[in-house]
Amino acid sequence: MSFFKKEISTTKGLIAIFGAAVVLFGAAMTYYVRMAPTTYDYEIQGSTVIKKTAATTADDTKDWKTYTNTAKGYSIKYPTDWTQHNNTDDSNISIRQNQVNYSLGIVVVSSQLSLDDYILSLKTAATKLINNNQPGDTFGNETKTMIGEQSAIKITNCTQSASAYKYDWYFVKKDSNIYKISITKVVGEGTVFNSAPYISTAETMLSTFKFITPTSTTTTTPVTTTTAAAWKSYQNTDYGFGLTFTDAWEGYKMKAVDLEGTVKTFYVNVPTKDPLNASETSTSYAGYAAPFAIGVIEKSKWQDDELFARDFGSKVGEKGDYIFTSSQWQACPTDLCSGDITSSLKTVMDSFTVL
Repeated sequence: MSFFKKEISTTKGLIAIFGAAVVLFGAAMTYYVRMAPTTYDYEIQGSTVIKKTAATTADDTKDWKTYTNTAKGYSIKYPTDWTQHNNTDDSNISIRQNQVNYSLGIVVVSSQLSLDDYILSLKTAATKLINNNQPGDTFGNETKTMIGEQSAIKITNCTQSASAYKYDWYFVKKDSNIYKISITKVVGEGTVFNSAPYISTAETMLSTFKFITPTSTTTTTPVTTTTAAAWKSYQNTDYGFGLTFTDAWEGYKMKAVDLEGTVKTFYVNVPTKDPLNASETSTSYAGYAAPFAIGVIEKSKWQDDELFARDFGSKVGEKGDYIFTSSQWQACPTDLCSGDITSSLKTVMDSFTVL
């Protein structure tokens, strides 16, 4: 009997020791995992703790080009088979896929309006145009989003001036600039064409958009009290006429247009903050308005009557084979109506001279 009691006692001891070892091992593993760095995952394989390598995400944009706009304070990446274009100047650029007509566009305007008020002004202006049976933009569903770590507004399925194109428009404000980013969604290739890859690429481009500190392009020029600034005296040597501008017109641009019925029409553009002038038109650049224009008409096509003057302006001079006309805007932007541009408009127009 003593033999069997001893054997049973020994077996119980071994079981107790094994059980204690299992408990201690489990406690050790729990402590080890809990105290380990949280940036890694751990797993137990048999009696060994294995540390997994942290998951990595492939950067699909690492070989892309980068467009940097130091004047307007942003950068964005784009694939090597897309091309960047300046539509007018640094305020209006597009990045297009080379083989098809898909693009991402960025327009920058200076505005003191809040983002919501700016978009409301665009919608109001579009509604007025449509109500007057004129082409106007249409806007889809509006949601909140983020762009370049700034709060932004996304509006889907928009159209521009009743075109067949559809866009997703993103609006974001940084300091005194409002950035409108357009992604083309439909360009009329038909239902057979698969546009999804191009839209997806444009959305990936948008995810790389970053704000940077703008670099001032202003240079210091010595000022003299005896000589007027060179820009104040405009001379067109091609057709032989000139204008004299006042201080309020600094920064103006000339936009030459081949208008039907004229040899050339020169629209004098001045900067404006009115959101209705944010996009380029046939008479003005983006962010500009045209207070007046000088038309150049062949003498053989000139008609001295009210109907002709209504379409092409009043005669202000002639030289050789050309008649010169002058006409002014019918409605001024809100920020220019009561300013120095409007008050000096007649003075500048009256300065027209045949060279």
